[in-house]
Amino acid sequence: MTHVRTSPYYPQSNGKLERYHRIIKETAIRPNAPDSLQEAQRVVTAFVEHYNTVRLHSAIGYHPLG
Repeated sequence: MTHVRTSPYYPQSNGKLERYHRIIKETAIRPNAPDSLQEAQRVVTAFVEHYNTVRLHSAIGYHPLG
């Protein structure tokens, strides 16, 4: 794995990460409306745990990553 920088203010070059951020906002942040940074961190941590270990990923034959 290598670290690659994208052009600033050009989300087209960063599409997968932009989509992941959108999923986090739509699925975790907006529905739960956290009142503090700590609560937002808890909500996002729970979402990432679910995303990585429970959610089925079509790109790998509908299996969870975990």
